[in-house]
Amino acid sequence: MTESIIGSTGSLCETPIQWPMTKASYEFGKSIGQGATSIVFEALCPSNGKKCAIKIINLEKCSTSASLEEINREIKSMRNMKNENIVAYYASFVAQTELCIIMDLCQRGSLLDVIKYTQNKRDITYGVFDENTIATILRDVLRGLSYIHENGLVHRDLKCGNLLVKDDGIIQIADFGVAGFLATQPLTATGSVDLRRYTFVGTPCWMAPEVMQQARGYNQKADIWSLGITTIEMATGQAPYAKSHQ
Repeated sequence: MTESIIGSTGSLCETPIQWPMTKASYEFGKSIGQGATSIVFEALCPSNGKKCAIKIINLEKCSTSASLEEINREIKSMRNMKNENIVAYYASFVAQTELCIIMDLCQRGSLLDVIKYTQNKRDITYGVFDENTIATILRDVLRGLSYIHENGLVHRDLKCGNLLVKDDGIIQIADFGVAGFLATQPLTATGSVDLRRYTFVGTPCWMAPEVMQQARGYNQKADIWSLGITTIEMATGQAPYAKSHQ
C-alpha cells in the first residue's frame, strides 16, 4: 500500500512546477492544522520559491490496512481533482515513518478557524456570517462539489473544518480521506444500475440519515445534506446537535 503513494506528483499547471521529494528540501513554518494521525505545516520550497502546505501523516499510527487505504484514497482523489474550488495537490513522498503530502497553501485557514476567531472577538448570538457572505461561500463550495460529483465521487465529510479560505477569499474543499467512488452494481433484472455506497463514514453531526442507516445505501445527495448542516454552522457558529466542533 505504501509503495503506491511514493513519488506521486501532480499539478494544476500546464508546465508542472517541480516539487522536491525530501523533507530537508523544505523550510517548515508554523503548524496550521492537526488530526489524530497527522499535522499540517506552512512551508516554503526554496528550489521553486513557492509556499505550500505540507500534511505529515504518521504511518505508525495508521498501521491497519483500512487506515492505509484511507490515506491512499485521499491521495488518489486529490491527484485527479483539478478545479479552482478544490485544494490543489502537488506531490507526496514517504520519509522514514512519515508520509508527506504537498498541497496548495490556504493561508486564511478553514471556515472553522474563522468561526472560532469570530466567537472570540464578538457576540455571535445574531450570527457569524451574513447572508451575502454565506451565499458567496456556498457558490464556491457548490462549484467544487459539482466537479467532485461529476467525477463519480462522494466527499462524505463536508463541514466548515474542511472548507479552506485562500488569500483572495476563494473557498476550497479539502480532506478527501473518506471520499469514495460510487459503487456500480446491478439493481434489477432490467439492467438498471445501483450507484450507491453503504459504508458508515464521516462526522456524525454532519452525516445524512441514509449514511447512518446504511441499509438502503446513499449517493451524492448525502453531500447536499452535509452542506445544509454546514450552512447552519456558518450562520450560527455550530452544527445542530453538536456539543463541540469536530
